[in-house]
Amino acid sequence: MNKEETATKADPPSSVTQLIADGANIVLARPLLVLIPLLVDLHFLLGWRITLRPVMERLGADVHSSDRFGSERAGDFLTHLGTVDIAGMVAMLVPSFLAGIDREGLYAPVSHGSVAIDAWAFGLGAVVAMIVITVGVFALFGLWLADAGISRNRSWAERLRQAPITGLRILGLVALILGLMLLLTLPIGLAWVATAIAGAQMQGLFLPLIAFIGIALIVLFYFAPEALFVAGAGPTDSMRLSAQVVRRHIWPTLSFALATLLLSLGLSEVWERMAGNPPGMLLAILGSAFAGSSLAIASMLFFNERWKSLDIEPA
Repeated sequence: MNKEETATKADPPSSVTQLIADGANIVLARPLLVLIPLLVDLHFLLGWRITLRPVMERLGADVHSSDRFGSERAGDFLTHLGTVDIAGMVAMLVPSFLAGIDREGLYAPVSHGSVAIDAWAFGLGAVVAMIVITVGVFALFGLWLADAGISRNRSWAERLRQAPITGLRILGLVALILGLMLLLTLPIGLAWVATAIAGAQMQGLFLPLIAFIGIALIVLFYFAPEALFVAGAGPTDSMRLSAQVVRRHIWPTLSFALATLLLSLGLSEVWERMAGNPPGMLLAILGSAFAGSSLAIASMLFFNERWKSLDIEPA
Protein backbone atom coordinates (compact mmCIF):
# COMPACT_ATOMS: atom_id res chain seq x y z
CA MET A 1 0.00 0.00 0.00
CA ASN A 2 1.35 3.48 -0.88
CA LYS A 3 1.66 6.06 1.83
CA GLU A 4 -0.25 8.52 -0.28
CA GLU A 5 -3.32 6.45 0.58
CA THR A 6 -2.90 7.20 4.28
CA ALA A 7 -1.54 10.72 4.63
CA THR A 8 0.36 13.41 2.87
CA LYS A 9 4.06 13.82 3.51
CA ALA A 10 3.89 17.59 3.97
CA ASP A 11 1.75 17.44 7.12
CA PRO A 12 3.73 17.79 10.38
CA PRO A 13 3.14 15.10 13.01
CA SER A 14 0.31 15.86 15.40
CA SER A 15 0.80 16.20 19.15
CA VAL A 16 -0.11 13.42 21.56
CA THR A 17 -3.18 15.25 22.83
CA GLN A 18 -4.32 16.01 19.29
CA LEU A 19 -4.01 12.37 18.28
CA ILE A 20 -6.02 11.20 21.27
CA ALA A 21 -8.68 13.81 20.49
CA ASP A 22 -8.71 12.71 16.84
CA GLY A 23 -9.15 9.09 17.90
CA ALA A 24 -12.12 10.05 20.09
CA ASN A 25 -13.67 12.11 17.28
CA ILE A 26 -13.42 9.17 14.88
CA VAL A 27 -15.18 6.88 17.35
CA LEU A 28 -17.86 9.51 17.99
CA ALA A 29 -18.43 9.77 14.25
CA ARG A 30 -18.56 5.97 13.89
CA PRO A 31 -20.02 4.64 17.16
CA LEU A 32 -20.28 1.07 15.84
CA LEU A 33 -16.49 0.84 16.26
CA VAL A 34 -17.09 0.04 19.94
CA LEU A 35 -19.21 -3.01 19.07
CA ILE A 36 -16.48 -5.64 19.50
CA PRO A 37 -15.32 -4.39 22.94
CA LEU A 38 -18.97 -4.22 23.99
CA LEU A 39 -19.53 -7.85 22.96
CA VAL A 40 -16.39 -8.90 24.83
CA ASP A 41 -17.59 -7.23 28.03
CA LEU A 42 -21.08 -8.63 27.52
CA HIS A 43 -19.56 -12.10 27.64
CA PHE A 44 -17.69 -11.31 30.87
CA LEU A 45 -20.88 -9.85 32.37
CA LEU A 46 -23.27 -12.65 31.43
CA GLY A 47 -21.18 -15.57 30.20
CA TRP A 48 -19.46 -18.46 31.92
CA ARG A 49 -15.85 -18.61 33.06
CA ILE A 50 -13.80 -21.35 31.38
CA THR A 51 -11.00 -22.78 33.51
CA LEU A 52 -8.61 -25.73 33.57
CA ARG A 53 -8.82 -26.05 37.37
CA PRO A 54 -9.05 -29.87 37.74
CA VAL A 55 -6.29 -30.49 35.20
CA MET A 56 -3.94 -27.88 36.63
CA GLU A 57 -4.61 -28.97 40.23
CA ARG A 58 -3.49 -32.50 39.36
CA LEU A 59 -0.42 -31.18 37.54
CA GLY A 60 0.39 -28.83 40.39
CA ALA A 61 0.11 -31.67 42.91
CA ASP A 62 2.45 -33.84 40.82
CA VAL A 63 5.03 -31.05 40.56
CA HIS A 64 4.67 -30.24 44.26
CA SER A 65 5.32 -33.86 45.24
CA SER A 66 8.43 -34.17 43.06
CA ASP A 67 10.45 -32.60 45.90
CA ARG A 68 12.86 -30.80 43.59
CA PHE A 69 14.30 -27.32 43.84
CA GLY A 70 11.47 -24.80 43.39
CA SER A 71 8.82 -27.52 43.03
CA GLU A 72 6.64 -26.08 45.80
CA ARG A 73 6.41 -22.65 44.17
CA ALA A 74 5.95 -24.16 40.72
CA GLY A 75 3.15 -26.42 41.98
CA ASP A 76 1.36 -23.51 43.67
CA PHE A 77 1.72 -21.43 40.50
CA LEU A 78 0.23 -24.18 38.32
CA THR A 79 -2.66 -24.64 40.76
CA HIS A 80 -3.37 -20.91 40.68
CA LEU A 81 -3.11 -20.91 36.89
CA GLY A 82 -5.98 -23.35 36.81
CA THR A 83 -8.31 -20.70 38.28
CA VAL A 84 -7.67 -18.26 35.42
CA ASP A 85 -10.48 -17.73 32.91
CA ILE A 86 -8.97 -18.70 29.56
CA ALA A 87 -11.62 -16.59 27.83
CA GLY A 88 -9.70 -13.64 29.24
CA MET A 89 -7.17 -14.09 26.42
CA VAL A 90 -9.42 -11.95 24.24
CA ALA A 91 -9.20 -9.08 26.70
CA MET A 92 -5.40 -9.13 26.47
CA LEU A 93 -5.74 -7.64 22.97
CA VAL A 94 -9.25 -6.12 22.83
CA PRO A 95 -10.27 -3.34 25.27
CA SER A 96 -12.37 -4.69 28.13
CA PHE A 97 -13.57 -3.28 31.44
CA LEU A 98 -14.65 -6.48 33.20
CA ALA A 99 -11.82 -8.85 32.29
CA GLY A 100 -9.49 -9.59 35.16
CA ILE A 101 -10.94 -7.15 37.72
CA ASP A 102 -12.27 -7.92 41.19
CA ARG A 103 -16.07 -8.13 40.84
CA GLU A 104 -16.78 -7.67 44.54
CA GLY A 105 -19.13 -4.73 45.00
CA LEU A 106 -19.89 -4.47 41.28
CA TYR A 107 -23.34 -4.98 39.81
CA ALA A 108 -23.90 -8.55 38.61
CA PRO A 109 -27.19 -9.29 36.79
CA VAL A 110 -26.58 -13.06 36.96
CA SER A 111 -24.42 -15.37 39.06
CA HIS A 112 -21.16 -15.90 37.22
CA GLY A 113 -20.90 -19.65 36.67
CA SER A 114 -17.88 -21.51 35.39
CA VAL A 115 -16.97 -24.52 33.29
CA ALA A 116 -14.00 -26.47 34.66
CA ILE A 117 -12.40 -28.71 32.01
CA ASP A 118 -11.28 -32.03 33.50
CA ALA A 119 -9.45 -33.69 30.59
CA TRP A 120 -6.11 -32.78 29.03
CA ALA A 121 -7.34 -33.29 25.47
CA PHE A 122 -10.35 -31.01 25.94
CA GLY A 123 -8.24 -28.50 27.86
CA LEU A 124 -5.65 -28.30 25.11
CA GLY A 125 -8.40 -28.01 22.51
CA ALA A 126 -10.05 -25.22 24.50
CA VAL A 127 -6.79 -23.29 24.76
CA VAL A 128 -6.07 -23.64 21.04
CA ALA A 129 -9.63 -22.62 20.17
CA MET A 130 -9.39 -19.59 22.44
CA ILE A 131 -6.09 -18.54 20.86
CA VAL A 132 -7.70 -18.76 17.40
CA ILE A 133 -10.73 -16.77 18.57
CA THR A 134 -8.52 -14.17 20.24
CA VAL A 135 -6.30 -13.46 17.24
CA GLY A 136 -9.30 -13.58 14.90
CA VAL A 137 -11.29 -11.07 16.94
CA PHE A 138 -8.25 -8.83 17.41
CA ALA A 139 -7.42 -8.97 13.70
CA LEU A 140 -10.95 -7.99 12.71
CA PHE A 141 -11.09 -5.26 15.36
CA GLY A 142 -7.69 -3.84 14.37
CA LEU A 143 -8.47 -3.82 10.65
CA TRP A 144 -11.80 -2.08 11.31
CA LEU A 145 -10.17 0.60 13.47
CA ALA A 146 -7.29 1.11 11.02
CA ASP A 147 -9.67 1.52 8.08
CA ALA A 148 -11.66 4.10 10.03
CA GLY A 149 -8.58 5.89 11.36
CA ILE A 150 -6.78 6.39 8.06
CA SER A 151 -9.97 6.68 5.96
CA ARG A 152 -9.22 3.53 4.01
CA ASN A 153 -12.14 2.28 1.95
CA ARG A 154 -12.55 -1.44 2.48
CA SER A 155 -15.70 -3.55 2.47
CA TRP A 156 -16.63 -5.99 5.20
CA ALA A 157 -16.08 -8.83 2.76
CA GLU A 158 -12.48 -7.65 2.26
CA ARG A 159 -11.96 -7.32 6.03
CA LEU A 160 -13.25 -10.82 6.63
CA ARG A 161 -10.94 -12.19 3.94
CA GLN A 162 -7.97 -10.28 5.37
CA ALA A 163 -8.64 -11.19 9.01
CA PRO A 164 -7.26 -14.79 8.89
CA ILE A 165 -4.07 -13.58 7.19
CA THR A 166 -3.66 -10.81 9.74
CA GLY A 167 -4.37 -13.29 12.53
CA LEU A 168 -1.53 -15.51 11.36
CA ARG A 169 0.73 -12.47 11.22
CA ILE A 170 -0.24 -11.60 14.79
CA LEU A 171 0.75 -15.10 15.93
CA GLY A 172 4.02 -14.78 14.03
CA LEU A 173 4.68 -11.39 15.62
CA VAL A 174 4.08 -12.72 19.13
CA ALA A 175 6.31 -15.73 18.46
CA LEU A 176 9.14 -13.55 17.13
CA ILE A 177 9.03 -11.12 20.05
CA LEU A 178 8.87 -13.91 22.64
CA GLY A 179 11.69 -15.74 20.87
CA LEU A 180 13.83 -12.59 20.86
CA MET A 181 13.07 -12.03 24.54
CA LEU A 182 14.09 -15.62 25.32
CA LEU A 183 17.27 -15.31 23.24
CA LEU A 184 18.34 -12.16 25.08
CA THR A 185 17.42 -13.27 28.60
CA LEU A 186 18.44 -16.96 28.46
CA PRO A 187 22.16 -16.26 29.11
CA ILE A 188 21.19 -14.06 32.07
CA GLY A 189 18.87 -16.76 33.39
CA LEU A 190 21.56 -19.42 33.08
CA ALA A 191 24.05 -17.16 34.88
CA TRP A 192 21.47 -16.58 37.62
CA VAL A 193 20.94 -20.33 38.08
CA ALA A 194 24.68 -20.96 38.14
CA THR A 195 25.28 -18.32 40.82
CA ALA A 196 22.32 -19.58 42.85
CA ILE A 197 23.75 -23.13 42.79
CA ALA A 198 27.08 -21.69 43.91
CA GLY A 199 25.31 -20.02 46.84
CA ALA A 200 25.57 -16.41 45.64
CA GLN A 201 22.47 -14.20 45.85
CA MET A 202 22.67 -12.18 42.61
CA GLN A 203 18.99 -11.50 41.94
CA GLY A 204 19.61 -7.81 42.61
CA LEU A 205 21.74 -7.77 39.46
CA PHE A 206 19.93 -10.22 37.20
CA LEU A 207 16.32 -9.11 37.80
CA PRO A 208 16.95 -5.48 36.76
CA LEU A 209 18.78 -6.69 33.65
CA ILE A 210 15.87 -8.92 32.62
CA ALA A 211 13.39 -6.12 33.39
CA PHE A 212 15.43 -3.65 31.34
CA ILE A 213 15.48 -5.99 28.33
CA GLY A 214 11.73 -6.56 28.62
CA ILE A 215 10.93 -2.85 28.83
CA ALA A 216 13.29 -2.05 25.96
CA LEU A 217 11.59 -4.62 23.71
CA ILE A 218 8.12 -3.36 24.67
CA VAL A 219 9.09 0.20 23.75
CA LEU A 220 10.96 -0.78 20.59
CA PHE A 221 8.08 -2.86 19.21
CA TYR A 222 5.31 -0.73 20.69
CA PHE A 223 3.83 0.00 17.26
CA ALA A 224 4.34 -3.45 15.72
CA PRO A 225 0.59 -4.28 15.84
CA GLU A 226 -0.17 -0.90 14.29
CA ALA A 227 2.25 -1.72 11.47
CA LEU A 228 0.32 -4.93 10.82
CA PHE A 229 -3.00 -3.11 10.56
CA VAL A 230 -2.00 0.22 9.01
CA ALA A 231 0.90 -0.70 6.74
CA GLY A 232 -0.20 -4.27 6.01
CA ALA A 233 3.28 -5.46 6.96
CA GLY A 234 4.30 -8.98 7.92
CA PRO A 235 5.66 -9.87 11.37
CA THR A 236 9.33 -9.09 10.69
CA ASP A 237 8.50 -5.93 8.74
CA SER A 238 6.15 -4.72 11.47
CA MET A 239 8.93 -5.10 14.04
CA ARG A 240 11.35 -3.25 11.75
CA LEU A 241 8.92 -0.41 11.05
CA SER A 242 8.04 -0.05 14.72
CA ALA A 243 11.70 0.02 15.71
CA GLN A 244 12.47 2.68 13.10
CA VAL A 245 9.54 4.86 14.18
CA VAL A 246 10.44 4.54 17.87
CA ARG A 247 14.14 5.27 17.33
CA ARG A 248 13.42 8.32 15.19
CA HIS A 249 10.67 9.62 17.51
CA ILE A 250 11.69 8.23 20.89
CA TRP A 251 10.45 11.10 23.08
CA PRO A 252 7.04 11.46 21.41
CA THR A 253 6.70 7.66 21.62
CA LEU A 254 7.45 7.63 25.35
CA SER A 255 5.08 10.56 25.88
CA PHE A 256 2.31 8.81 23.97
CA ALA A 257 2.85 5.49 25.77
CA LEU A 258 2.85 7.22 29.17
CA ALA A 259 -0.27 9.26 28.35
CA THR A 260 -2.07 6.13 27.15
CA LEU A 261 -1.07 4.20 30.27
CA LEU A 262 -2.13 6.94 32.67
CA LEU A 263 -5.45 7.46 30.89
CA SER A 264 -6.17 3.73 30.87
CA LEU A 265 -5.34 3.29 34.56
CA GLY A 266 -7.20 6.42 35.63
CA LEU A 267 -10.31 5.63 33.63
CA SER A 268 -10.31 2.03 34.87
CA GLU A 269 -10.55 3.38 38.41
CA VAL A 270 -13.45 5.62 37.36
CA TRP A 271 -15.31 2.75 35.68
CA GLU A 272 -14.95 0.54 38.76
CA ARG A 273 -16.36 3.24 41.04
CA MET A 274 -19.35 3.68 38.71
CA ALA A 275 -20.24 0.02 38.22
CA GLY A 276 -22.02 -0.70 41.50
CA ASN A 277 -25.52 -0.41 40.01
CA PRO A 278 -27.17 -1.19 36.64
CA PRO A 279 -26.91 2.32 35.11
CA GLY A 280 -23.33 2.67 36.35
CA MET A 281 -22.34 -0.73 34.94
CA LEU A 282 -23.83 0.18 31.57
CA LEU A 283 -22.00 3.52 31.50
CA ALA A 284 -18.76 1.88 32.63
CA ILE A 285 -18.87 -0.72 29.84
CA LEU A 286 -19.76 1.91 27.23
CA GLY A 287 -17.10 4.30 28.52
CA SER A 288 -14.43 1.61 28.57
CA ALA A 289 -15.25 0.53 25.02
CA PHE A 290 -15.20 4.13 23.81
CA ALA A 291 -11.93 5.02 25.55
CA GLY A 292 -10.19 1.79 24.50
CA SER A 293 -11.21 2.16 20.87
CA SER A 294 -10.24 5.85 20.84
CA LEU A 295 -6.77 5.16 22.25
CA ALA A 296 -6.25 2.28 19.82
CA ILE A 297 -7.07 4.54 16.86
CA ALA A 298 -4.85 7.29 18.30
CA SER A 299 -1.97 4.80 18.39
CA MET A 300 -2.57 3.91 14.75
CA LEU A 301 -2.66 7.59 13.80
CA PHE A 302 0.61 8.16 15.68
CA PHE A 303 2.31 5.32 13.82
CA ASN A 304 0.84 6.33 10.47
CA GLU A 305 2.08 9.91 10.68
CA ARG A 306 5.58 8.98 11.86
CA TRP A 307 5.90 6.02 9.50
CA LYS A 308 5.18 8.06 6.39
CA SER A 309 7.66 10.72 7.52
CA LEU A 310 10.46 8.11 7.39
CA ASP A 311 9.95 7.61 3.62
CA ILE A 312 10.17 3.80 3.83
CA GLU A 313 7.91 1.03 2.62
CA PRO A 314 7.31 -2.48 3.98
CA ALA A 315 9.49 -5.02 2.19
